[in-house]
Amino acid sequence: MIKDLRSLQILKDSDTILFDKTGTLTGNRSLVSDVLPVQPEYSAEEIIRLSAACEGQIEHPAGRSLLEHAQAQDIPLPDSQWQQIFVGQGVRGEVEGRQIRVGNRRFMKLEGISLKQAAYKSRRLKHLGHIKPMIGNSDCF
Repeated sequence: MIKDLRSLQILKDSDTILFDKTGTLTGNRSLVSDVLPVQPEYSAEEIIRLSAACEGQIEHPAGRSLLEHAQAQDIPLPDSQWQQIFVGQGVRGEVEGRQIRVGNRRFMKLEGISLKQAAYKSRRLKHLGHIKPMIGNSDCF
């Protein structure tokens, strides 16, 4: 929001603009842009299927984006047996007898999930300016 004409005049001489309100710019919507499996036995579709099932009942922008992506790709979702939310970190749930975790790097470390194999792919996404929720089970997909 530009509050006065003087601010607009100063803006013409700027070479950098910083935005603090991500939701204002994005409409508070996250989108799935990439799914980068770490373990070759897990396809991108399988990761979306399990994580969207785990996050499906939770009202969180990242969870909604996983669910919307699965629906757009016509990926059928299994039921989640239970979910536990860790505010500001992630969610743990059981899907098809497997414990699934969806959350940030700190959450994965607290859950004992090794991120060594995900480090390179994670750095690549960070360089591109993407946020990167981690999705894993004991193998860290």
